[in-house]
Amino acid sequence: MDLAKPLRTGVAINHGFSRWELTGEQWDHPYRGVVRHGIGDPRDAHDRIDDAIALLTRGAVLTGWASAHRQGVLMLDGIDRVGRIQPIVIACHEQGQLRPRPGITPTRRRIHRNEIIVVDDVPMTTLARAAYDMALDAPNVCEALVALDMCTTTVIRQSRTTLSNIEDLLSRHKKTRGISQARRAVALASSRSASPWETRTRYEAAVGANIDNLMVNVPIFDQQARLVGIADLLHEGVGLVIESDGAGHRGEIPHSKDNVREESLERLGLVVSRVTAFDHKDRKQLRIRLGKARLHASMLECERRWTLDKPDWWWRWEPGRRWD
Repeated sequence: MDLAKPLRTGVAINHGFSRWELTGEQWDHPYRGVVRHGIGDPRDAHDRIDDAIALLTRGAVLTGWASAHRQGVLMLDGIDRVGRIQPIVIACHEQGQLRPRPGITPTRRRIHRNEIIVVDDVPMTTLARAAYDMALDAPNVCEALVALDMCTTTVIRQSRTTLSNIEDLLSRHKKTRGISQARRAVALASSRSASPWETRTRYEAAVGANIDNLMVNVPIFDQQARLVGIADLLHEGVGLVIESDGAGHRGEIPHSKDNVREESLERLGLVVSRVTAFDHKDRKQLRIRLGKARLHASMLECERRWTLDKPDWWWRWEPGRRWD
């Protein structure tokens, strides 16, 4: 018996532990009928998924963010944009049964057999199906878009699916609650987003501020063929760069590097607008600010001293392959 993972109370008793022993301080009880040797972290995605796996019965599979995370999409960690813990969704197909409980949401949404895989002996939906379910269940189009972007991104070293795989699911499951939202998200999705906050910023810029034709994570070079920076978002027509600063940009060293890159871009004639997670708390004001930034960039008459043409050395540079 592997005590490193949660297990059913009955299984622990069958292996020689008494009910009295299982009430000791060294045992945690994440759910009724489930015990864990040691105390799990209620905000740790890995611990929460392990606890949910102990609940799985015949015919039940993990889906949603838990399936994606277990397959390597670590950006989807079960914490929403304001820091709230998201429930783990368990699909009960065929004769599978599971009652709702805190932190667990069962669903009887139809799942085809070819949409189920087994990873480390745990049944779960394919990554495409997990992304599809997240898009259906998301509270809004923006968060549905986050799920799709993170499951299809090609600029992060991780497991991924493709938008065509998700579109195929949309074509096969036509009468499903949330399908309209999923379709809208697919139409906006990009396989070049590097973080959830980048996706949220792109949504506010494109949908909220009506800034169209945004390029995502594009390398910008000066006239001497030197890389100046990778723009999170670029409107090439007006020379507007929109940078999304997540939690990782708050340290002194990343912040200093951001400032140097911003000054370099502005010297080339680009307008740079920075967006933080805090800015997203007032979405109306953020959209107004992004709209003003676009207007300001369009009114400037600066000489274009930058290019998107990749020099010959770029194709031989290993880090550059991430952004191709």
